[in-house]
Amino acid sequence: MITSLPHYKLGDIADIIGGGTPSKNIKEYYNGSILWASVRDMKNETLDDTEFKITEKALEESSSKIIPKDNIIIATRVGLGKVCMLAKDTAINQDLKGIIPKDKKVISKYLFYWFKSISKILEENGTGATVKGVQVKFISNLQIPLPPLEEQRRIVGKLDGLFAKIDKSIALLDESIVSASALMPSALNEVFEELGEKWEKKKLDSLVNIVGGGTPSKSNQAYYVNGLIKWATVRDMNTEIIKDTELKITEQALKESSAKIISRDSIVIATRVGLGKVCYLADNIAINQDLKGITPKNYQILDVRYLFNFFNPLVMRRALRLRAPISLR
Repeated sequence: MITSLPHYKLGDIADIIGGGTPSKNIKEYYNGSILWASVRDMKNETLDDTEFKITEKALEESSSKIIPKDNIIIATRVGLGKVCMLAKDTAINQDLKGIIPKDKKVISKYLFYWFKSISKILEENGTGATVKGVQVKFISNLQIPLPPLEEQRRIVGKLDGLFAKIDKSIALLDESIVSASALMPSALNEVFEELGEKWEKKKLDSLVNIVGGGTPSKSNQAYYVNGLIKWATVRDMNTEIIKDTELKITEQALKESSAKIISRDSIVIATRVGLGKVCYLADNIAINQDLKGITPKNYQILDVRYLFNFFNPLVMRRALRLRAPISLR
């Protein structure tokens, strides 16, 4: 006879712990030794470090709470649906919730995979005018199927094995993409060298505006905490089109640093770290000092796609020949 698994309300088998953000105006709250997570730190399945660290004073005088290691945290507002395992004791901000099992009825890794399986449900039930989120009551009332602990461990082991195979397949696919990408520069070189023999050449700065960037001081929390302005570094240049960035900066950071916003439908190139990389911008994005923004002065004369393809072989040739940062001045 087939029997269905018992279902429990999540709140009956786990504590749901919220967090908070210590005031960014109090310097004594930051540059401490306590990991403090926001959704920006939830880039991988396991969270073992955070962009910002807070002090004991910040923990005592704010609503931030430490979630013990080997538990999970979930995003319930910004980044709704994300979930991570904690490798270390970590404090969290108000957009996250820690899920801590009660009475050893459920193992955290089982909770981790279950939350991954219902991420769409969380997204679909988010409410709010600007940023959508879910309340603790909604999380607490979620129904979770709960097999015996031994079966939970078996399920976790099986899923760990399946995801390991998927990761290996992705790595092999990435190697194939790299091999294909190696053929692209020679094809682009051939096209642009042929054009150079047939058409008039002009200095680049007569056709485009070239703008450098900068890095707001990392020691000034007011430049980064709760920032909304996308700020690109070479780490964001892992795709042909930059739509979002790992870090965001504030209006204050933009005003008080050399960072500059490059308008959408421009390209950015790496001229120091990551030398030779080139990307489109799908949005207005500030850049750091390792990048240069290239914007056509007249889009009727110079097509940005043409400009993108031009820089692919040009930068790579110079990088190989000079082994040094490129000067666009």
